[in-house]
Amino acid sequence: MKLSEILNGARRIGITGHVRPDGDCVGSVLGLYNYITENMPDIQTDVYLEEPGSEFGYIKNINVIKNAPEACEY
Repeated sequence: MKLSEILNGARRIGITGHVRPDGDCVGSVLGLYNYITENMPDIQTDVYLEEPGSEFGYIKNINVIKNAPEACEY
């Protein structure tokens, strides 16, 4: 199944990883975020992770990570 099929009809999604995110976690979460925002701009996408270490500061859109979920409006 393609990601576009899975997200068909979605207006807002959240992406998260595991506790104490390592490089694989941070990179894959932000890779997915970057892909979705570039290819499916109509979907509002949020990323939730514990604050990653400064060594990951070079990853594109590292600044979009939220540390606590906001209230969702449906």
